[in-house]
Amino acid sequence: MVNENENHGQRELEPPSDEELARLEMELPDIALPADSELLELPDLENMEAAIAAEREARRIRYLASLPRLKRCGAKTRSGKPCQCWAMPNGRCYLHGGASTGPKTPEGRRRAIEAMQAGWKRWLEKRKAKGATGG
Repeated sequence: MVNENENHGQRELEPPSDEELARLEMELPDIALPADSELLELPDLENMEAAIAAEREARRIRYLASLPRLKRCGAKTRSGKPCQCWAMPNGRCYLHGGASTGPKTPEGRRRAIEAMQAGWKRWLEKRKAKGATGG
């Protein structure tokens, strides 16, 4: 079936023999071709943009439906409305207590208390300084 061209080292294909054709016909399944009426129609080119937009919207909806159901933080904001940030596993966003649950070890708790006390002392000193100057 394949002959090598002596001049250029390239292969030339020969048509298969009758025996090979008979063997291939036995091995390949019968493929039923559709009738002309069953062939797909080409889309209307005038409405192509609308069809593309509809397909994109359908894909977007399918994508959003496949995402896990995440809930919102819901904490009351200063405006009185619920926070719309995405919640972390503990139910709150990073702004409303989702990022940290506080120190866990006794050493961490001690440092947190010391930092709070130092902050209160600075605040009190500033208040006293403003009171003394009349500001």
